[in-house]
Amino acid sequence: MLIPVRSDGATSSAHEWSPAVVEDLLDIVRTVHEEVLLVCDTPTSRGVANAVRALSDEPVAVLLLDSPVTRWSFHVTALATLPAADLTFAPAVVRAVDDAVRTRAVLSGVAGLADPNPGLGLHLLSWWPTTRFLVDIDQDVVRRTRETPAVESPRLVVARAGKDVLPDVERTLPADRTEITGGTWPARRWLETTEGPEDLARLAADAVAAATTAAGTQPCAVCERPVVDDACLFCAVVREDPETVDLPSRASDLPTASILDSEGVRL
Repeated sequence: MLIPVRSDGATSSAHEWSPAVVEDLLDIVRTVHEEVLLVCDTPTSRGVANAVRALSDEPVAVLLLDSPVTRWSFHVTALATLPAADLTFAPAVVRAVDDAVRTRAVLSGVAGLADPNPGLGLHLLSWWPTTRFLVDIDQDVVRRTRETPAVESPRLVVARAGKDVLPDVERTLPADRTEITGGTWPARRWLETTEGPEDLARLAADAVAAATTAAGTQPCAVCERPVVDDACLFCAVVREDPETVDLPSRASDLPTASILDSEGVRL
């Protein structure tokens, strides 16, 4: 089972580090009786999720996805199609989604934008009130624009803030789209879009199948679940190079330096 944990409340509930939030999530986990994946959007929500993992008697995995809210929606939709036994392959699914989608945003100003860096010239243009800017996350570029991004894929997720950032928004965007709340950009008006394939279940299944046989996939030293990223999602045990390190077979044999704290840093 997948449970989204967003700090901005766009999909779920972790607004702050508090015992009440942790207890609420624990109550949900206790009723599931199967492996659970908590998908977080910020270090704050990951701290909540790590507390749930530490206190739960059920197997709980924690995954941090720091991505724009519309892209995050694609990630979560694909991950939600995974059976409990395949949750450990979540990082592989996220990478497959990233390869298949495109995220762009139209902003009313870029004076507060740092990544991608718009440069001094575009910063100065932000003082001109009618100037609009296109941020392409995948191409890592910022440029001036007068048009809403054209949509070429069957699935579109949209988020926005303030009045329409461009006059052609409603006319240009397809009616068959998903509108969500949440997200943030350093501008008074903005429109964020992510487009991609419709069949995310197939995309997720193909990603799991590829990761299952990939040379880089290793069993966790503690729980023996497949690890496809830097650390086990369930145990937070950092993956070591099997050619240079004798992996412990029991949790009691595990060196403390291989445990991650709530910020993902080795203790």
